[in-house]
Amino acid sequence: MKIRFLIVAGIGLVAFHPPGAWAILPPERPVLPNFDKRAAVAPATASPSFAPSADQQQAAAVLQSRVPGVQILRDSILGTPRLISAPRDFLTGPGGKGKALTAAQVDALPAADSHRVIKAFLNEHSALFGHNADVLTTARVKRDYVTAHNGLHTVIWEQTLDDIPVFEALLMGHLTSRGELVNISSRFVPDVVRAADAGTPNRAALVSSPAISAAWAVVKAAGDIGTELDVNSVVPQGNPDGAQRLQKLTANLLRGEAEARLVWLPMNRASLRLCWQVQLTSRSRAELYLVVVDAETGEVLVRRSLTNYLTNASYRVFTAESPAPMLPGLPAPGTNQAALVQRTLVTLSALSANASPNGWINDGDTETKGNNVDAHTDLDADDQPDLPRPTATNRVFDFALDLTKAPVTYTNAAVVQLFYWCNWYHDKLYDLGFTEAAGNFQDDNFGRGGLGNDAVQADAQDGGGVDNANFSTPPDGEPGRMQMYVFVDASPDRDGDLDATVVLHEHTHGLSNRLVGGGVGISEFQPSGMGEGWSDFYGLALLVPPNADPHANYPEGGYITYLLGGLRQNYYFGIRRYPYTTDMTKDPLTFKDIDPTRADPHAGVPISPIFGGSDPSEVHNQGEVWCVTLWEARASLIDKLGYDDGNTTILQLVTDGMKLAPPNPTFLEARDAILQADEVATGGDNRNELWLAFAKRGMGFSAVAPPASTTVGVMEAFDLPPDVVITVPDGILEVSVTPPSRSALFAADSQPVFVRVTDGPPVTNATIVATVSGGGSLTFHNDGVSPDKTASNAVYSALFNVPTNAASVTITLVISAPDKVTSTNLISYTIIPLPTNDNFANSLKVPPSGASYVSNNRLATTESGEPAHAGLTSAAASLWWTWSTGTTTNVLVDTGGSLFDTVIGVYTGSQVNALGPVTSADDIGSRRQAYLSFRALAGVSYKIAVAGVSTNSTGTLDLRIAPGGLPDTNAPVVSVTSPSSGFISTTNRIYLSGTAVDPQPNPSGINQISIQPRRWNRKSLCPIMPTVPSRARIGSSSSRSVRDRIRFA
Repeated sequence: MKIRFLIVAGIGLVAFHPPGAWAILPPERPVLPNFDKRAAVAPATASPSFAPSADQQQAAAVLQSRVPGVQILRDSILGTPRLISAPRDFLTGPGGKGKALTAAQVDALPAADSHRVIKAFLNEHSALFGHNADVLTTARVKRDYVTAHNGLHTVIWEQTLDDIPVFEALLMGHLTSRGELVNISSRFVPDVVRAADAGTPNRAALVSSPAISAAWAVVKAAGDIGTELDVNSVVPQGNPDGAQRLQKLTANLLRGEAEARLVWLPMNRASLRLCWQVQLTSRSRAELYLVVVDAETGEVLVRRSLTNYLTNASYRVFTAESPAPMLPGLPAPGTNQAALVQRTLVTLSALSANASPNGWINDGDTETKGNNVDAHTDLDADDQPDLPRPTATNRVFDFALDLTKAPVTYTNAAVVQLFYWCNWYHDKLYDLGFTEAAGNFQDDNFGRGGLGNDAVQADAQDGGGVDNANFSTPPDGEPGRMQMYVFVDASPDRDGDLDATVVLHEHTHGLSNRLVGGGVGISEFQPSGMGEGWSDFYGLALLVPPNADPHANYPEGGYITYLLGGLRQNYYFGIRRYPYTTDMTKDPLTFKDIDPTRADPHAGVPISPIFGGSDPSEVHNQGEVWCVTLWEARASLIDKLGYDDGNTTILQLVTDGMKLAPPNPTFLEARDAILQADEVATGGDNRNELWLAFAKRGMGFSAVAPPASTTVGVMEAFDLPPDVVITVPDGILEVSVTPPSRSALFAADSQPVFVRVTDGPPVTNATIVATVSGGGSLTFHNDGVSPDKTASNAVYSALFNVPTNAASVTITLVISAPDKVTSTNLISYTIIPLPTNDNFANSLKVPPSGASYVSNNRLATTESGEPAHAGLTSAAASLWWTWSTGTTTNVLVDTGGSLFDTVIGVYTGSQVNALGPVTSADDIGSRRQAYLSFRALAGVSYKIAVAGVSTNSTGTLDLRIAPGGLPDTNAPVVSVTSPSSGFISTTNRIYLSGTAVDPQPNPSGINQISIQPRRWNRKSLCPIMPTVPSRARIGSSSSRSVRDRIRFA
């Protein structure tokens, strides 16, 4: 075994561990430890000088009386409330009123202010913060966005003084879609002007002309990381920009450009120093560092490592996790190796058009560089792309790969593989809420918030190291850098670029650093460990094959660890001490195992021969505890919800939990953030399953975590909160059905029906007899064969062929199981008939005066000989109309308001295979619902087809055929004036009043207002519509009062 694989002793120094050094493995040479002079001089949290003031104590008591169970966590340097939350509740009622906030405080602020609930909270509890909402007038809104799937509104302010940011001074608040304040976090200096004047007496002069120049600050920062520079060798690249004096600089002994900018550094709540914040990478060390240098004295006050180790186009890639995939891994330690598989030629523009509107590479481009990722080799380790990048022929990236040869012989194939996985991950995480506004990695943010110009720089086969990988995460607006290395113990060497568990592990460091605590970055010991755990978790949860047993063994990095340090049991242990599994005889880790004074050696449990003796508090070892706990929650939710919904739900809740967590959370604070995310998204539907998972691994209700800066002092517990009640089996079956009763099904569709059966725990041995009204039956399976998703769990599946000649159908389910009371359930469905105008011969006749139609092309088809509408051979699911006029006139055909991407074709003729084209339309500008206008001749019969651009473009169609009509290209302006907000339940009614104005020019009139109240399906986290009609017709004038009564079901 090579020494580089050992955990060196220095890494175990808890107080000074380098949490920014993220890797799939500990690096061969220890990363320089993080350093913060303030931590050495800050008052002890138990000392009288740090104790809350009398005003703070009184304010805390008031808050606790209004919101029982509220937690107030204090920042160790500023004493500010770094997190105020109530894990089982929200801080306010809907609209911000109630509980912690009085209505008067909320109403005192303008109703149009989307931040007024947060501001009202600061005003009402100003004694707790040391300031009120006035502090926000000079702050900069850093992020302000709504998470699509749950409506969570996140606002993050950055404190500034003299237009210079205060270092890591963020105030963050989260609101539900109903206006409830979820939690609030602040690292704002209470009186920033007084603190700056006290800490920097010559403030104005120093801001005007810092005693230490940017070049000297770079020299000081470089010296702090072991690189001695001559100030004359530091060359500015352009003039300083703005009040921060932002400047790029270069020097011979640095890799790439250094960056320097002014910041205010809080030494405590009453003192600020003006400093230079420098980001740089030395040639002698591959890591990216952030160093804060006093602008008056040149003293280094803070050091952080930012490096974390470990149109269609076609790509020849491995679509499983590696060239030799094996997930799940071996059931017991063994030397069996997975068989090699062939690559697949994958053709796509992007995994998600919403996440990557321009595709992974722009139209016309032919190299592995796009909006999300710039992938290339960096064989000489200079942090610059080796050119040329792999270049496609006709946009087909297909390069030879021979795994019997050294990786350097297949660099192009490796880069394409890395480009594929990084883009794939980008799109997957976008759908989970890691968007532009949330701080993701993109060059062009398409006006959707956040800072651009920060696509991931993905260095394949980087020459800066071996047997590892890393990711560097600077702030939003600056590119992340992934460095993938070759693993050299196997023969031939194995390329880390080909192991997706490693690629996704590294990419997830970018996710956690950009999301946790508002994106301030992870810099303490416990969250550094969780960073490794999050990275392992996402890599595996996203890559595990559908329907794989959630309780099996899962190795991280099975492919690249073959012969690593002599390891041959790589498909059991992977790159960690134990495989990830819910079986505690194979992965016994619990919360205490992050504490070196309490960790259990777990004698008798097989442990990796190359990592078994390492320090329990080393960040990757901490990460194992966090990841296996999340893996427990994943398994529980899959058992409850089925594979797809369970896996998606846990990924969503963990992502949302990162957003809700305070800066640098402890294990238990991150636990509470996930529980709170479930409250926001589902109202706590998964609370029991989550708590059981946390309690199983020692993070129960009574557990205690030490401060985030250490792992010494863990007190684990395995209990549950008093309100978490585990149902004891009583023989009475609980049954839920998807789709639920009273849903609408499409005629002739093949509809999967899922029945979940429990009696407290899952019931896996039930028998279901299903009969269908009108004759017939359904056969339910629990074997993992489609449509069933997971074998031998609580969810049983059948495929229902919906009848074509009925308006409704009832299915009788008789469910029995040994020692259980038989349950009989009646499920009724409404049937949406097939469109009558699917075929050309059955086209609907439109009156000469025109008409409007609401239809659906969900089960429409295209006929043999049907023309390619608008020239698109992909056009599908067409519907037909016939129209003629007695007077020559212009006629408008408009699909505005349709819920899919439409195309229109207008023809003459009587046979579908012999039509004469008149005109057609597809996208118009950014509008995806086509419209056109053409000159219609008297007496001519026109055939009008409306189709989707592809087989995936189906849904509700709004069609208007209007002689003399003009297209309305401006969206109506709709305003609801009453109520401003409200709470809906299964019984109450809300009366909406407001106005809708169709603006100039060419208003076509407002035909109807689609009122679409949404409630969140607590099982799948997907929005579902009410069971009542959602359209409120208000007439056709261009300005009308809107008043309708909606009952929410």
